[in-house]
Amino acid sequence: MPRRRAARALSVVLTAAVLALVTAAPAGAADPCAGVPGVDDTCESWTAVYDNPAKAPGSYQLEPRVAASADGSRLFVSVIDEHHNADDPYNSPASWAVLGYDGATGEQRWLQSYQGPGGYDRPNAIAASPDGSLVVATGGSYSAPLLQPGAERDLMTIAYDGATGRQLWRTQSTGLVHDVGTQVLLGRDGSEVYVVVNNLLDGGDIDWAVVAYDARDGRQLWRTPYAGVGLGKTDSPKSAALSPAGDLLYVTGESGGTADYDADYATVAYALRGPDAGQQIWEQRYDGVEQDLSDRAREVAVDVDGRVIVTGDSLRSNGLNNVNMEYATVAYDGTTGRQLWASRYAGTQGGGLHFGTTLATSPSNRVAVVSGQSDAGGRDYDWATIAYDTETGAERWVQRLSTPQIQLEFATDTVISPDGTTAVLAGISGANNPTGYRDLNRSPGLTVGYRLSDGALQWSARHYGNDDTDSFSPRQLVMGRDGSAYTVGQLTNNLQTDESDNVYDAMLVGYRAVTGPAPVVPEGKPWLIGLIALAALGLAARRCHSFG
Repeated sequence: MPRRRAARALSVVLTAAVLALVTAAPAGAADPCAGVPGVDDTCESWTAVYDNPAKAPGSYQLEPRVAASADGSRLFVSVIDEHHNADDPYNSPASWAVLGYDGATGEQRWLQSYQGPGGYDRPNAIAASPDGSLVVATGGSYSAPLLQPGAERDLMTIAYDGATGRQLWRTQSTGLVHDVGTQVLLGRDGSEVYVVVNNLLDGGDIDWAVVAYDARDGRQLWRTPYAGVGLGKTDSPKSAALSPAGDLLYVTGESGGTADYDADYATVAYALRGPDAGQQIWEQRYDGVEQDLSDRAREVAVDVDGRVIVTGDSLRSNGLNNVNMEYATVAYDGTTGRQLWASRYAGTQGGGLHFGTTLATSPSNRVAVVSGQSDAGGRDYDWATIAYDTETGAERWVQRLSTPQIQLEFATDTVISPDGTTAVLAGISGANNPTGYRDLNRSPGLTVGYRLSDGALQWSARHYGNDDTDSFSPRQLVMGRDGSAYTVGQLTNNLQTDESDNVYDAMLVGYRAVTGPAPVVPEGKPWLIGLIALAALGLAARRCHSFG
């Protein structure tokens, strides 16, 4: 018996050695996705498309947003679920839809819809607790379809059980102010929900406000308005972030300046704890080159030390034949609001149009990654990404993504992996040259990973949708604790092949991280595995002899 067991062991090792010699492949070999040969090296793990059959024909799923549990096992998507009225597009009813998905497989777990008496409801943002047990979406409930004259809008926020989708509570504001939620965050301890509101006052003045709710029952705790420099100016919130300790909330947006047609970055800090909860702690405005030109904040993030980083785009000149727009990134002391530094990016030519659209900070390093759309001359726009030292504002690296024969590329969202090693960005890669290999309206979404230390491209993935006749426009990106990435966006079906008039769907794409390191085989050296296997054979033979 011992001899037979040893012989069986020897046979298993020999089989493994033969398979290794036969199947060993060069390192770095990949199965590229359909797209641009030699550029993309990663394929999606799964794709989930939401197209409500109950609304067909004319089923439009618009402006999807995504949230995730910290481990990525639960994903949640909010979407405007519209029944498009082709004969009267401005009178198209829409419902509010929130869906739960399995992060490992992309399987839809639940769907919850809401449609109020006005026939038009839209979610604009979604957030989830770290364990995925609580999901909160915010947006608006309208008295009539969006563009109908006299349509009133009420702020609406709904909380769900993340496991089942069961509605836990719903709150809706009414009154003289026309409100709509634009951002939602959960407090660090999970006890409160913070909603940033865009409101339209009687008389046409547009301002913002922050509203706090009890996460258990939706009871409003406080509401604090922000009016900028005064009446008659537009103050539009764009992004919000929490301090590392969770005691401050930062909101940034575009705020009308004192001069006509001027706009500044406005960044406001609010206290979340103690007797000052809900009070404005500080406000800072960034006026760019200080010539009463337009400066539009896009996103805010907080670094590992509590610095507040804001990015957007800022006009440098606005002459008749000389319009120059630049990325502008500003850092503030999170406690006092004191400006620490400001950095601008004008591309490779020192001019043209450059729009900063997205920002993320590392959870473990003093690094902020800014990206957007950057003029490359002619009609070409590249996807330019810059890493900054958050302490000094110095550039650490710059990467320009420019796919051959693609005229328009820009990033829409950025996240940095929980271990602080990789910056992952999602965005648009489209508007191709008519002589290229893709038609103008057939554009893929693009997701890329850069090494945070030096900006080296780690991987890229291109996704069209159902096939390469469709287009995919990523809107938002989230990551799981293991480095898996999930992007949600607008799927545009080819009008020539989709006879149902279901032009727009919501699509969620999962790029799952590899679990465990794969064996590394030096390129062109499969014999190395063979040597290792032969060594194992030798050990097995010695073991067989010693037990004989």
